[in-house]
Amino acid sequence: MLDRDVIQLQYLNHGFLNATVEANPAFNADRTRAEPVFTVREGSQIFVEHILIVGNLRTSTDTIERELQIKSGDPLSAEARVDSQRRLMELAIFRRVQINDLRGADETHRDLLVTVEESPPTTVAWGGGIEGRLRVVRSEENQGIASERLEFAPRGSFQIGRRNFFGKNRTANLFTSVSLHPKDAPFFAEQTSTTSTGSSGFGFTEYRVLGQFQEPKVFGKLADVLFTATIEQQIRSSFNFSRRSASAEVARGVTRRIGAVASYQIQRTRVFDESVSKSDRLTLDRLFPQLRLSSGSFTLIRDTRDDQIEPASGYHLTGKIQLAARRIGSEVGFAQTYTRARAYRSLPKAHGIILAGSAQLGLATGFPREVINEQGNAEMITDLPASERFFAGGDTTIRGFALDSVGTPETLRDGFPIGGNARIVFNAEVRAPLRGGIGVVGFLDSGNVFARAGDVNLAELRSAVGFGVRYKSPVGPIRFDMGFKIHPQEIAGRREGPFAVHVSFGQAF
Repeated sequence: MLDRDVIQLQYLNHGFLNATVEANPAFNADRTRAEPVFTVREGSQIFVEHILIVGNLRTSTDTIERELQIKSGDPLSAEARVDSQRRLMELAIFRRVQINDLRGADETHRDLLVTVEESPPTTVAWGGGIEGRLRVVRSEENQGIASERLEFAPRGSFQIGRRNFFGKNRTANLFTSVSLHPKDAPFFAEQTSTTSTGSSGFGFTEYRVLGQFQEPKVFGKLADVLFTATIEQQIRSSFNFSRRSASAEVARGVTRRIGAVASYQIQRTRVFDESVSKSDRLTLDRLFPQLRLSSGSFTLIRDTRDDQIEPASGYHLTGKIQLAARRIGSEVGFAQTYTRARAYRSLPKAHGIILAGSAQLGLATGFPREVINEQGNAEMITDLPASERFFAGGDTTIRGFALDSVGTPETLRDGFPIGGNARIVFNAEVRAPLRGGIGVVGFLDSGNVFARAGDVNLAELRSAVGFGVRYKSPVGPIRFDMGFKIHPQEIAGRREGPFAVHVSFGQAF
């Protein structure tokens, strides 16, 4: 009986390792009612005498003891022993953990033996491949009309990490990635054929260098601290940018499934190679091509997924609030919120078919600032920097469109996106395995970008349907997606292409 098992488990968790529970249904004479009777033989309650830790060559004993949910003098709880082993393995510094009890002369006390096998302190990983994405570019032949171009770029990555600094489970990681894009792909605004390079081949480098150091269990063992420094150069559809940033964040697990993160970030961003002509750019973009931002944020996360890479069940909820202000060193101020919900469910008796869904909403507003414009007049602006505005379209948002190309007339200039202060995106996907690590998906994506938060209108969402192929490679999922627009439109005198192709790594969401 289930009730009998529950009672026996409670005794085991209180140190009664030899307890037995018998259940008797005790029916009445006509067997229409039952009054169960449970007979319990407790036996002796067993307590922990000493805790012995062996096998830790680099890891401090304090680090291991901190994760143990059972102490000397506590009842020998089966639940606490299992939980202690799980927490030690989650540190990711041990290959193997075993917790056994040692019998002694006293039947009511036992020693606890914790045996660990440490993992190598240094890890190295690398990878390579090719990515393909559809971008909106300005062609030299017809500079007034945006056109779409499918680009393929080789890419590679390298990562090295060091775990368990000074035996305290401190971690340091360095991650680098680089991809080479065609030199002759974009023809930028305000450019003439005499000023363009015109040479072909791979010339523009998109790169990212990220260094991190994590200090666990600080502030009275309540939280983890993470320091990050980033140097990057990235490509967007209407501009390119380079960024230098540093951040510090404090993360705490509220429960096993809920976490909270508070962070501060300072960054300097330079925007260049704009495809939007100068007269069509926002005042902030014209006056501040290079900008310093100082901001703080708070994020709340709930995660019940069974796997972070290939989830088959559970959900992931994220809510973030970010605030940048001139009082803390930012050259412009703004407030931004971002909410995202992702859910996964395996269909019963459907041979691995998974339903996946995602919904995200981003809203932002700039704080007023008075500037002197190019004409020498005072102007009040409330714009967000280009690097902080919302965009949509591409392999992780709406897959029937080119990168960043989705928007309302207020967020597009000659077909080129300038971004907006609001974004809403919905994704639905059916994932089905085939054989040999290959799977297929069918998807429906919908969303749009709006100039202001108050402009959000569900009747103006752009949608796409499509299909894709997934391959579980040794370096992670590789995916190919083809999305088809529902109701293609004419934008800036150009009819949108009917479909978009994307080649990338990892699931779309």
